Amino acid sequence: MGIIAVLTVALTVGNVLFGPLFSYSDKITSCVMMPIGALGMALFVGWFLPRTGEKSILSADKGIKWRFKQVYLILLRFVVPVAIVIIFLNSLGLF
Repeated sequence: MGIIAVLTVALTVGNVLFGPLFSYSDKITSCVMMPIGALGMALFVGWFLPRTGEKSILSADKGIKWRFKQVYLILLRFVVPVAIVIIFLNSLGLF
């Protein structure tokens, strides 16, 4: 607990003395880490998660019909990763 307190004080003092330290960490988190995490999750669920686990997750809600499996897989494997990469590049100002 003491390490966390010292780190918090150091970051606070650093932010006051040396400018917007937290704005950079916010930019890195929202523009880089979140899209990379979403892309990793989409790729894992679309390509590596066993279909039995996926079916049990989807059928647990009873509102989602499993008959749309092929549409779901096509969207998750191909459309969603491309959309996330476009959002990622757009947030970096490259697209």
